[in-house]
Amino acid sequence: MRRFTGARPCAALTVAVSWVVVVALAAPTAEGAEKLKGNVVANRPDQRELVVKLTGRRGKEATFKVRDRCPVKFSDGAEYYPNPTVRDVVPPMYIWFSNEDGVITEIDVREIPNELRRPHTGAEAGRRNGRITAIVDRQYKMMIQTAEGSDTYVVDPGMLSRVRVGDQVEFLYEVRDGRKVILELEKQ
Repeated sequence: MRRFTGARPCAALTVAVSWVVVVALAAPTAEGAEKLKGNVVANRPDQRELVVKLTGRRGKEATFKVRDRCPVKFSDGAEYYPNPTVRDVVPPMYIWFSNEDGVITEIDVREIPNELRRPHTGAEAGRRNGRITAIVDRQYKMMIQTAEGSDTYVVDPGMLSRVRVGDQVEFLYEVRDGRKVILELEKQ
């Protein structure tokens, strides 16, 4: 019987285990999706694209298409994004995502900066779609007809110049001091 002396068997075992771990981390999953991570550089929701600065690839930026109805999960800051969508994934959030041939199939937001942490203010706050029925420039307000009914919202003056009465819009709002305040507004 041959006896091993020194650290050779342990070193060989360590190298073998290390190789298996590296292959497991770098290889695509059983479904064919490659797991990647990085910081969001740009979100182009109208083109269904995300630009991500990839981690571990010398800071290479890559543009990915996003699958329709791609599931989004917030591991960090879930309380600020109760019903997350791809539109909520904005720079410079740090994400982990699955990539199948250049198409993102799922997103997990792992870190959000403090300036994007906004309190969820109740059941009335959220994302809605609707049609603008009236704009009151001097009071920075607009009336929007949604599936739930018509309501008045306070808006930032800069948002008023981008829309007109009759435009279909998607918006994110929250309730502040009893008033519904639009945080994001996009024409559809």
